[in-house]
Amino acid sequence: MTLEYGFTKALDRPVALLRDLNFKHDRADHTDKLAKPFEIDADGVPR
Repeated sequence: MTLEYGFTKALDRPVALLRDLNFKHDRADHTDKLAKPFEIDADGVPR
């Protein structure tokens, strides 16, 4: 994920960082970013 993030930022494009509610391993280089946890229900719809 870090490679894609850096490449996209280098092209000066907006990037959305999404994190599943169960994800517990924050990366040090992404801790200063806004994070909004989400969950995908059985129908594949994020909540």
